[in-house]
Amino acid sequence: GIGVELSDYSGLGRRAPWAAFIMSVMMLSLVGIPPFGGFFAKYYVFSAAIRSGMTMYAILGMIATLISVYFYLRVMVVMYFRDPEADAAPVAAVASGNVTAWAGLWLATIGITVLGLVPTLLTDMAKAFYLP
Repeated sequence: GIGVELSDYSGLGRRAPWAAFIMSVMMLSLVGIPPFGGFFAKYYVFSAAIRSGMTMYAILGMIATLISVYFYLRVMVVMYFRDPEADAAPVAAVASGNVTAWAGLWLATIGITVLGLVPTLLTDMAKAFYLP
């Protein structure tokens, strides 16, 4: 049951600052904030929907994205601006110093950032692979 309640994340920015930073990057990417990969993912999906005549679905997706901003930013506010609870449990995999968990988290964070800064990297590779 760790990490299920919103209060489990209170003070995470002070208890485990790197874990909070990585989680923030992931959530900002999910929202679609540049310079993270989620921005271009949403851009490509919504522009493809508009080009194929599914403008209503693109608008619904944008509305859903705006709604999700509240939920993701709420977690970030709790992580950084609330005091940790006295009986707060440590972040399971990363607090124990699990090198594999940290390596995977950092690799994903770097990948999300690189794909956000250089989005054509992945699209050019896909075009070269699929187009004759």
